[in-house]
Amino acid sequence: MRLPDHALSRRQRRTLRAFADVVCPPEPSLDTVWPALLGNVEQFLGATGKGTRALLLTSFAVFDQAARLTREGRGRRFVDLDRRQAEIYYRRRAAGSRGTRSLLTLMKGVLTLHYYGLPRIEEALGYSPAAYVRATAARRIERYGQQIRLGERAAFLLDPGSGV
Repeated sequence: MRLPDHALSRRQRRTLRAFADVVCPPEPSLDTVWPALLGNVEQFLGATGKGTRALLLTSFAVFDQAARLTREGRGRRFVDLDRRQAEIYYRRRAAGSRGTRSLLTLMKGVLTLHYYGLPRIEEALGYSPAAYVRATAARRIERYGQQIRLGERAAFLLDPGSGV
């Protein structure tokens, strides 16, 4: 059975999980949100172009395997390093060449964007975008209500002289 383009293999999921363990905050526990985070990342990858998806997945795979060649790795993949070694490996790569830094920033961004967008994480952080949007909308209506109504009327009138 062929997996959809955005469904990750077991190996890819394991690599992303190990990477998330390093770049996402430890609290609340990643275990509690991992299925939702993985689902969102897979959905994102399915929505990107094939070239971008291939770049990202290849980058994660190379990052994982390249750990074998480092002091921290000592022949082991990134996913097999303990937390301390994984963090050191990540920090050293992130402090490397400009190209490596940029790629790691992209990789980290994909995971953290979806991590911080999870309702459980937003709740844990006290982030309530709906309340902010309501308050901002009410403030704008109060301040600019007349201009908004005039603009809407002008935009939706078919014949300004008809009085409709």
